[in-house]
Amino acid sequence: MKQCTKCKEFLSESMFNKSNRKKSGLRSECRDCQHKDHKTYYSNPLVIKRKSEYRQIPSVKTAYRISDKKRNATEHRRKYKSSANTDYWPKKKAHDAVHIAIKNGSMVRSDCEYIHHGDCSGNIQAHHEDYDKPLDVRWLCVRHHKLVHMHKIK
Repeated sequence: MKQCTKCKEFLSESMFNKSNRKKSGLRSECRDCQHKDHKTYYSNPLVIKRKSEYRQIPSVKTAYRISDKKRNATEHRRKYKSSANTDYWPKKKAHDAVHIAIKNGSMVRSDCEYIHHGDCSGNIQAHHEDYDKPLDVRWLCVRHHKLVHMHKIK
């Protein structure tokens, strides 16, 4: 049992948030009092105005825009990986199978198929023509892999 410094009630320790600064490891006010203080502070019109002005500073505005982009990218990944997306899981299984085969030595990376062109660049990647055959891959450099996906080369 611990006494809240705001409401003066004796409550169980589970009603207090953690704090690394306190000797007991718990905050001095209970969660309910902390919640009330937080609500009071952030409903104050001066605080609301100050926060909106702060967000208009160019460097802060850019930071908010970047975090919005990250949030949107995360949502996109979540939707893409969802069980409703039937394209994702066969690709994932095929990529994982190649990764495991390379790791255990049953498959070895070779040079890019287009190395005779002399314009290869980047790491060598496995390209799947058919995800139902996960270990049937073509080895391509990054540049040629992109071109294959863009249907510029076969």
